[in-house]
Amino acid sequence: MRVLVTGTSGFIGRALVADLAGRSFDVRPILREASDPPPGLRPVATEGLEPAAQGLPKADVLVHLAAANPVRGDALWQDEAALRRANVDHALGLARAAAEAGVRRFVFASSAAVYPPSGSLPFDEAHPPAPTTAYGRSKLEAEAALGALARDLGLGLTILRLAPVYGIGARSGMMALARLAARPMPLPFGRARAPRSYLSLRNAVHGVVTAVTYAGAAGGIYNLADPQPLSTAELLTLMRSGLGRAPALVPVPATLLRGAALAAGRRADWERLFAPFVIDTQRARDELEWIPPETPQEAVPAFARAVSRG
Repeated sequence: MRVLVTGTSGFIGRALVADLAGRSFDVRPILREASDPPPGLRPVATEGLEPAAQGLPKADVLVHLAAANPVRGDALWQDEAALRRANVDHALGLARAAAEAGVRRFVFASSAAVYPPSGSLPFDEAHPPAPTTAYGRSKLEAEAALGALARDLGLGLTILRLAPVYGIGARSGMMALARLAARPMPLPFGRARAPRSYLSLRNAVHGVVTAVTYAGAAGGIYNLADPQPLSTAELLTLMRSGLGRAPALVPVPATLLRGAALAAGRRADWERLFAPFVIDTQRARDELEWIPPETPQEAVPAFARAVSRG
C-alpha cells in the first residue's frame, strides 16, 4: 500500500512515517520547501501554505497531518484568515490534487478543539460542534469543506478528531505540566478532579494507522483519545510516580484558583486544568476495531521521564 503523508516534520508525522515504514508500507512524505525528508524516505512533492499541490503520484491513501496549530501568544493565535489559508484552503488543494492523481482515500487529522471547551457529558461525534478558538474553527470549516468536496470528487474521506496529543516535541499544556511535575515543590491541584481526554503519541499513531488500513473508515468521523480520561490531579500523580516522587498535591479550592485565573485573563488555562472535557471514542472502537496499544498509566509516567531527561 502506498501512503502519502503531510506534516512529516512534526512530532506526530515523524512517528507515523516510522511506524508505516516499519510495516513495509510504501511511504512518501509530502514536504514543504526547504524541509528534509525522514531518513530513508524519498519525498514526492513539495507543498507551501497556498492550496497548490502539483505532481502527486497515484497512491492508496493520503494522510493530511500538516496544520497551523498556534499556542496562546503566537502571532497566529487569533488570525482567522491565516489559519483558514493554512488549515482549510491548503487541505482543499491537497484533496483536489489527490483526487486528480487517483488517490482513493484522504485521512484528515482534525481536532477535538471543534467541540465546546468543557462539558459534563462525553462528546461523541454527533455532538454539535462549538469551537471557541480560531484554530478549532478552522478545523471545523475544513471538515465541512472537505466533506462537500469529497462527495463531489468521489474521494473517500476519513476525519479523525484527536484529543490533545502528548509526547516529546508537542507544543501543549502537557509539556508544561510535565516540567511543573519535575519541580521539587507542592502543587495546588489536589482538587483538580475533573476528567479530561488526552492522547499519547503512540496511541495517536496507532489510530491513524488503523484509519489508513481499514477501508471501511472512508466516510466516517472518529474521535481518538486514550482509553481513560484523567484529571489534572491524576496526571500530576502519574507524572511524579514516573519520577519516583510522591504527588505532593495541595487541595486548594478550585474557586480560589478560578478567581485568580479570571483576574489574570487566563480563563482558558483554568478550564484546561479544572473543567471536564471528555470525548467518546466508542465509534472508533466499534467501527474500526481500534484498541489503543497503551494506557495512560503506562504512557504518562514514561512521558514525564522523557521530559525530565530533556
